[in-house]
Amino acid sequence: MNKKRNLIFLGKSASGKGTQIKFLKNHFAQKNEELVFLSIGAGLRKISQETGYVAGLIKKVQESGNLVPEVVATTVWSTFLHKVYHPEKNLIIDGSPRKILEAEAMDEMFKFLKIEKADVVYLDISDEEVISRIKKRETNRKDDSSDEKIKNRLEFFQTEVIPVLNYFEENSDFYNFHKINGIGKEEEIFEKIKEALNL
Repeated sequence: MNKKRNLIFLGKSASGKGTQIKFLKNHFAQKNEELVFLSIGAGLRKISQETGYVAGLIKKVQESGNLVPEVVATTVWSTFLHKVYHPEKNLIIDGSPRKILEAEAMDEMFKFLKIEKADVVYLDISDEEVISRIKKRETNRKDDSSDEKIKNRLEFFQTEVIPVLNYFEENSDFYNFHKINGIGKEEEIFEKIKEALNL
């Protein structure tokens, strides 16, 4: 039996994570390998659609464009992993952790689950490319605060997510860190990811 992969995907807004994760899902499906997929954003959106006080708070935070506190995000993915993680299934985590405290909590969870070494894939694109991609995506949408939102996302990535990437890269005993150039044709980028992960 092949050793299953535990993958964390991180990147700036519009870096192409979703597309590359879709390619990976197809890759594992073609090999008839089971996969557990965790998207923190999707998990929070699902909760925000429920009734209740906490769901309402999460919905307000998301509508404002801000992030929920680390403890909320951590609760979402830890609860999910408690329910569905299995060492005989591949695991992909999309877009988390995004702060150091969350990274440390995930580190503890991985050790508890006896995950010996996870792979962190960082899709790297410039701020200018982020702005270009988002502008193209929002061509038909009028939003005076769009520029400010993009600026805030990029500032957040620099101040909060970069330290997380450094954390994973420096902890090479527990993580394989892969910095992938996210510029180019989608299929070619996926080939780079497969090569880095030895898939």
